[in-house]
Amino acid sequence: AAHQRRRRGLDPIAPDPKLGYAENFFHMCFGEVPAKEVVHCFEISLTLYAEHSFNASTFTARVITSTLSDLYSAVTGAIGALKGPLHGGANEAVMDMLDEVRDPADAARWLDQALAEKRKIMGFGHRVYK
Repeated sequence: AAHQRRRRGLDPIAPDPKLGYAENFFHMCFGEVPAKEVVHCFEISLTLYAEHSFNASTFTARVITSTLSDLYSAVTGAIGALKGPLHGGANEAVMDMLDEVRDPADAARWLDQALAEKRKIMGFGHRVYK
């Protein structure tokens, strides 16, 4: 969160002890906590990443916690592993695709064109399960 703020030329925000982990992440990144539904979805996403077999980010977090380091360091390390194109790259591709679509009103037209061009629709399926 601090890195994200520094990249945008902003000062880091300290964690708020009254907030949970996901709420603090949003607070520390953006200076505000989003709607409960957004926080809940983010928490589910973190849980899914943590429990999605024994992948690179899970391994990284487990190694860091095995040294008795703090939770923040373990999550930071896991996110660092997830950033790699061989692990979390598909997530970035989904975000790129959503940026390309831009407006939900254009989604059907975009999808029809992508299917006509036989483009891969990111975010459906997983290479491990193919």
